[in-house]
Amino acid sequence: MAGATYNNNQCIIAMVRRSYGCCCCDLKFDVPANFVVLEEECGKSVGVMNAGAHFCYCCHKRVACMITKNIINYDAPIYRCPTKDNAYVDIDIHFTFRLPQVEILVKKFVYQLGAGRFDELLAAECEENIRNFINSVWLSQIFDLKSDMAIAMMTELNRKFAQYGIVFEQCNVTNVKVNENLIKALTEKTKIKFELKNHIKDQENKKLVLENEEQQNLTDLQRNNERKMFELKQSI
Repeated sequence: MAGATYNNNQCIIAMVRRSYGCCCCDLKFDVPANFVVLEEECGKSVGVMNAGAHFCYCCHKRVACMITKNIINYDAPIYRCPTKDNAYVDIDIHFTFRLPQVEILVKKFVYQLGAGRFDELLAAECEENIRNFINSVWLSQIFDLKSDMAIAMMTELNRKFAQYGIVFEQCNVTNVKVNENLIKALTEKTKIKFELKNHIKDQENKKLVLENEEQQNLTDLQRNNERKMFELKQSI
């Protein structure tokens, strides 16, 4: 048996080599329940086999391949992605997906796409989508837009691979790495912006106090002048 595995050694598709017993037949052949098993007869695909034991399995039939029904985990690290302001970040993406289980989609996946080409397309699609997304945002927005990045990635992957029956169920940005010197510079920039904001607020408060005092002094002066005018009129 030969197969394709993913980065945590999950077997996603297995190709079966026949090993006949007596009379060019397998007396008993067991089909596992956690795989979708494609059968061929005289080199022609005849559909999906039922799980369980098959007796007297003759040589003109064979198992073409077995595709796992389990959820598959996939990690996609993307390195040195440029942001809108030309800073470089490393992104780690983790997502889960399921391979097709409907017969027509299983055949399309096996005979038209295949595990090897799917792996290549998936890696290329992940890198292209992430780089396009990162290139459209500022570095200061990266950490706030992790969920948006994951949603955009999963939506695009489902659109891309829907024709093969592959369903992406979950996507998470597990890590965002930025150069340490750049992090220090950003921290210092944030600190200065915060101090400047507080300084502006303090100056506005002082200005308001001075304006209030000036208005109060002007009001007192007007009242004093009015009082004197009244006394002057009374004396006349």
